[in-house]
Amino acid sequence: MLKDERYHSLEFIDDYRLLVSLRASRDGLACVVLMDTEKGTGGTPAQMTFHLPTCFRDFADPYLLLDRGTHKPTSAECLAPFHQDHTQRIAALFIPYSIGYLVFSVEALLRLAGVHEGCEIGWDEWKKHVVIPSVSEEGLLDACISGCRLFCITNRGGLDYPDTGMEVYDFSIQGRAKYLSEQTNAYLGGVGQLASTGVVAQLPREPFDMGGSCGNVVFIDVSVLLSPAP
Repeated sequence: MLKDERYHSLEFIDDYRLLVSLRASRDGLACVVLMDTEKGTGGTPAQMTFHLPTCFRDFADPYLLLDRGTHKPTSAECLAPFHQDHTQRIAALFIPYSIGYLVFSVEALLRLAGVHEGCEIGWDEWKKHVVIPSVSEEGLLDACISGCRLFCITNRGGLDYPDTGMEVYDFSIQGRAKYLSEQTNAYLGGVGQLASTGVVAQLPREPFDMGGSCGNVVFIDVSVLLSPAP
């Protein structure tokens, strides 16, 4: 059971493993914790801590973003082309009022956990697995992850001239090879930056909510009908 008061958000990677984001405390850094509920002793899951850089100490509420539908496939599902394995999945950590999104490979975290189980990993030890999308927090309305892609809804026209569109950031091996910039972020110790694919899908208006899984994106739009009072 998770009792840490620094806890902010959590998402399951699969049936047993859980990612948890923790706020910075007076004597501790903000971090991401990988918990394995299948392993552990005395009811306490095995866990591994990935620390974030010290520059995030003053920024509260790091928020995790993963795709859904990550259960272990049944025998009937195992060959389904839409089932995402860990090598094709990413996770993102949103740092509000700061750098925006930190995106990292789920496979990389699991690989590190397999080698350093139960340890704490400093930022310098795992930052090479992190990439920053070039999307600016200004005008960013919503985002979701599906597989190895980050979908961002942005308003590029401002309040007076709304221009809502969806941009795609491809973090697959092919996408990184094509869109990874030569520039790095010195503020975070040389973390790479990824440009969007350049394709913008125009939307008639901002969706109420959005979500993604298994290579698909769903937009939720709510229309309210107002009838005159009797």
